Amino acid sequence: MKRIEQIDNINTPAYKEVKMYYAKLVKDVLIDLRKNKKESVFFARFKKDEVVKWLKSPEKYENQLVEACVFLYSVSGHFKRLIDYFAKMPTYSSIVVPLDLNTSEIDKDKFLKDYFYVLSYIEKLNIPHEFLKVGISAFREDVFYGYCYETNDSFYIKKLPFKYCRISSVVDGVYNFQFDFRYFDKRIDELENFGKEFEIKYELYKNLAKNKDSTNKDPYWIELDYKNTICIKLNEDLPFIMPFFAGVLVELYDIEDYKALQKARAEIDNTNIIAYEVPKTSDNEIAISESMCRKFSEEISAQLPEIIGYTVTPFKATAFSFKNTNNSIDDVANAESAFWRSTGVSDLNFNGNKSSSAVMLYSIKSDFDIIVAYLRQVERWINRRIKLLNLKHKFKISMLNVTRFNQKEVFDMYLKAGERGVPVKQAIAATLGYSPSDIIAMSYLENDVLNMRNTLYSEPLLVSSTMSPDKEIGRPESEEPLSESGEKTRDSDANENRA
Repeated sequence: MKRIEQIDNINTPAYKEVKMYYAKLVKDVLIDLRKNKKESVFFARFKKDEVVKWLKSPEKYENQLVEACVFLYSVSGHFKRLIDYFAKMPTYSSIVVPLDLNTSEIDKDKFLKDYFYVLSYIEKLNIPHEFLKVGISAFREDVFYGYCYETNDSFYIKKLPFKYCRISSVVDGVYNFQFDFRYFDKRIDELENFGKEFEIKYELYKNLAKNKDSTNKDPYWIELDYKNTICIKLNEDLPFIMPFFAGVLVELYDIEDYKALQKARAEIDNTNIIAYEVPKTSDNEIAISESMCRKFSEEISAQLPEIIGYTVTPFKATAFSFKNTNNSIDDVANAESAFWRSTGVSDLNFNGNKSSSAVMLYSIKSDFDIIVAYLRQVERWINRRIKLLNLKHKFKISMLNVTRFNQKEVFDMYLKAGERGVPVKQAIAATLGYSPSDIIAMSYLENDVLNMRNTLYSEPLLVSSTMSPDKEIGRPESEEPLSESGEKTRDSDANENRA
């Protein structure tokens, strides 16, 4: 080990030498962390400078950005929580609304038959489950390409590989896409599992490819029947594919950098160097022989790896510690906060150590604006399928603007509207999580079969409006969200003894 002299003054060359040695040590540890630690998988798969280059020209690097987002979703807890936060926010509460306005000409029996048929069809679509995977892909990759498989009593959406799909048209306000049938050239054993349309159009592709006189320059790109497809694109205003949160990828790398630096700092903080000063004579000559120096050095080196040993030595020893007691800044926490700020989502949603219900409420309301646009696309796609049923009486599905965060608020809104005579009974039940068919079925079961309204629940529930005054003591606690100062007051019971 290189000898480091005892330091009495920070302006001495010896101090500068130790400082340079420390800087090199930090760099070496950081490089080792990046190469060998599993946590640094970011650096192994995608380079930060590559991602920056892709973001500068996203229309040229669609596939690379999508691949990066898919990869980071699987390895980054921050990115996964961000995508899941939006994708799992909607409850997909819905009601079915008739479109026949001339009620005088409606055949009620035929109307009810068509209405119940639509309810049954909506139930078969299993919207909350099927569209969960649609939402995750849309928020992660910007676009979801799917193919629908349907029987009389089941429905399933199969996600198609992103690289082999491209948007080609719009039908009734909904995107449709082409499929690259070269996909099956090396996966011919999978063709049968994709269904009849793929088998027919794969043969069409091979025939077009053989025809040298064909004017079709890309015979392998063939549009699929819109009746069987689903395509949801989150960034409708962009003519190319751009993952919705691709812009925050750089911040994710910063978090990983700071984590590596924090580990390096922890290793350095626990590192000590013992420097020995070789004794000298009054004539400034070495006072002991080289063999004696080697003897004591070997003896100390043999003991230090396990514990710091003790030995009698003619050397004067000085211990140097690299622990930085003045550094109280948490760079990782700062990088994480910067990440959430760049997404536009408040980090209070994911940080249990500090929260203000009022701040979180307004943040979530802002985030829901993004969900509304997504729900309108889902709504329009389902309505296109309802049109394909070709019923005499027309209906549409209406996706309510309900999330797991505003469910109570929307429920109260519909309940108050219902008290004023607005026809929102189905919307009230839908807000609670009932599907349109559930509402009809449960109403029939409770009212007509079990006769609950005349037996079990003939008396009103005991709530504040039906209780006698002596059973209600004090002012009811407000359900409005508190400000940060209000939460501190509540937690400290500061108002407990106020008159």
